[in-house]
Amino acid sequence: MVGNVVANKLISISRSVSVLLFSFMLLMSTAVMAIQIGGADDPCASTSDPKSCYKTMAAGLSGSPGLGSTTSGSNQIKANDTGSLPQISVPPQAAPQQQDQSQQTSPSEFQTFIATSVGSILPKYGYNLFVDVPDTFAPLDNIPVTPDYLIGPGDEVVIKGWGQVDIDVRAVVNRNGEISIPKVGVINVAGIRSQELQSHIKASIGKVFRHFELNVSLGRLRTIQVFVVGQAKRPGVYTVSSLSTLVNTLFASGGPSLTGSLRHIQVKRDGKLVTELDLYDLLLSGDKSKDAALLPGDVIYIPPVGQQVAIYGSIKNPAIYELKDDKTTLADLLALAGGMTPTAAGQKVLLERIQDRKVRQVEEFPLDNDGLSRPMKDGDLVKVFPIEPRFDNAVTLRGNVATPGRYPWKEDMRVKDLIPNMDSLIIPGYWLKQNQSDRVKIVGEVQLQSEIKRATAEINLDYATVERLNKVDLTSKLLTFNLGKAIEGKGDQNLLLQPGDTITIFSKDDIQVPIADRSVYVRLEGEVVNAGVYKTLPGETLRQVLTRVGGLTPNAYLYGAEYMQTYTDSFPWNVTKYVGSGYRNWSYPQGFTNGGRWIGSSFGGDARILTLGWLDAAASRELKVYFGETSTALGSYDPNTNATGNLIGPHGRLSGFSAKQSFNMHAWAITPELDYIHLADGQSIGVNKTRDISAAVTFSRSLGPD
Repeated sequence: MVGNVVANKLISISRSVSVLLFSFMLLMSTAVMAIQIGGADDPCASTSDPKSCYKTMAAGLSGSPGLGSTTSGSNQIKANDTGSLPQISVPPQAAPQQQDQSQQTSPSEFQTFIATSVGSILPKYGYNLFVDVPDTFAPLDNIPVTPDYLIGPGDEVVIKGWGQVDIDVRAVVNRNGEISIPKVGVINVAGIRSQELQSHIKASIGKVFRHFELNVSLGRLRTIQVFVVGQAKRPGVYTVSSLSTLVNTLFASGGPSLTGSLRHIQVKRDGKLVTELDLYDLLLSGDKSKDAALLPGDVIYIPPVGQQVAIYGSIKNPAIYELKDDKTTLADLLALAGGMTPTAAGQKVLLERIQDRKVRQVEEFPLDNDGLSRPMKDGDLVKVFPIEPRFDNAVTLRGNVATPGRYPWKEDMRVKDLIPNMDSLIIPGYWLKQNQSDRVKIVGEVQLQSEIKRATAEINLDYATVERLNKVDLTSKLLTFNLGKAIEGKGDQNLLLQPGDTITIFSKDDIQVPIADRSVYVRLEGEVVNAGVYKTLPGETLRQVLTRVGGLTPNAYLYGAEYMQTYTDSFPWNVTKYVGSGYRNWSYPQGFTNGGRWIGSSFGGDARILTLGWLDAAASRELKVYFGETSTALGSYDPNTNATGNLIGPHGRLSGFSAKQSFNMHAWAITPELDYIHLADGQSIGVNKTRDISAAVTFSRSLGPD
């Protein structure tokens, strides 16, 4: 008796524990489901009975693979094990994207094979469409529903009514295709098109109530499961929006892999072919007519890639293309590649072909009707040649000319036809400088003096060249001529030009001409009748220049003139491109008397010299003492190498004196002179010297009257 009582108690306790465990498991599954689908897009958050909603969705998860998991977007799915195919999240996470990019950058076997001939990896046309694109096509839950959309289990219907009856219901279509409306009952809506849904529900409510208005719309739409198989980048089972199409799902799944076809993507339903999509139609012409809406259980099959050919060279889209069938011709391939570029030679192409899967052969044929109609075969490589860069009927003018460039060649064309006059030799820089000359800000006489100079490089009228290619032995021939005489039209110098000639005009700075042919400018200052800047004539001396400009004034001191050059080697030390003299006085004071004293100085980038002097004009005596620093442009002496050079170093300290006495004999003057120079701090005078003494006697004749 006692045993029966104990047994009954144990059975009661075990039943209670079982009920508690079942309740706990049901509560946990509901909580997990709420976590999975909760958040801002929680479909049960806005329902009147969230718990019942969660239970219904949990039951749907366990017993209805057709509904799957409800997610926030049309392309959102949850991972579950369904047979041997994995379910994949849409849009893909960061890790799958990175994996896709690595797969995309890994060339296929055919790409590697083609690279041996091309020299680089050609892309496979169309596959870059599926790189980093899922975010562009997700989600689809906020787009308008099409009028022919069929209502099915899982769709949410939003009903609002007013009048004799007040209705505010968000009803989800159950597995039987029914919705439940309080005070009305159950209405079957499965298979009803969205455009007919409001009239269908109004008719059902009208059987119970009259004199009311109704508004019916769709809320959250159901999701469907489709299969992506074959040569897909990420094959698997995808739960997508019921509005999804073949193209949407392809982007969501990452598209075909490099071994998958872009031209024969199929949708199969119940074992039958629904549609076959050629993505080339979408890429090349925007044709999406073969796209199809998906239904639950549809299979998207991506077959292996078909025949492939490559085209490169002067083509708009060099790449590897997939042939749709065996009837594709060279003209079709050129159309797929966008046609030839403007620089393509449209006469012929080069074809590399794998013959009978044994050897490779090369063919060259013209782009005529027969060539364009030649069928392409798997593994072909087509090269489109560019045109040659040469000009067939042009001559080139370059150098110091007004308008350098390329000009059309004409029969019996000569140099004068290309350079008719001297104006053709004025370079544009001259006119630019002339136009800006009024904008020069003059601050002091030194800058004003520097502005009076040669405006541009002078043309070498004695020498010009014609460069010509000998097409027989491909050697260059250089013809020289006198440019000045060619412009005058003299036959022996006015050369006959040929197509491809290059005429070069030089300036006197490009090729150094003799001193007699150079333009030399002198600046005459002080006691000169017409002081100023003058251009010397060829071979003209200083005496002749002074005579030409009017001579000296009566106050001129003939023995106190100073001559400075911008380039000279007349000093006892080595000077290279020396600007100015080592000693320079700006001017002699006017009105010297017997025993007059003066101080002169020289400052600038070349030297900084202070000179103290004493002058006896009546006795023609002069004594100067100077000291200061020389420029670093002076040669430097290196005792380690025993050599001189233009080494950049500290300024050398210079000191010295000079004395001279003039003796007059009629119109002639004899002037002995003694100079002493000392240079410190490594600067040398001559070679391996730090001081120098020089003596000289000058014979001069007065420029005044005898």
